[in-house]
Amino acid sequence: MQNTDKKKDFLKSLEDKKVSNVVFKPEGLGALEFDIVMTGKNFETTSIPFRVERISTDSFLKFLDLKSDIERAEKILLNFIAFPIEARDKEYFNLDMEAMTNISTLIVDFQQTPFLYIESFRETKAE
Repeated sequence: MQNTDKKKDFLKSLEDKKVSNVVFKPEGLGALEFDIVMTGKNFETTSIPFRVERISTDSFLKFLDLKSDIERAEKILLNFIAFPIEARDKEYFNLDMEAMTNISTLIVDFQQTPFLYIESFRETKAE
């Protein structure tokens, strides 16, 4: 029962980050495709599709050693986001820093605990 609660909490945390339609892809080290609601160039709120891909642990740990949060966020966006390509630059998030924070958090969680994502989405898909 405790494991089920953990998964429910995990899925709820995705909703809180305005993330939906999350799909785990097993290619390479694993990838997530999802939609996130954010404010775009024309000040319109819209759902944008994203794909993030896991990287090697060694590369990831190098980012965590960076002292500046901004520098760390820039490296995370550049190295994890597969699409939209323009989202690899922090300027893409000028009108919605909350979306950048949510995506960065999602990326770090996915990099550190991919099995939580894999298991949660297998069960969700089966339901």
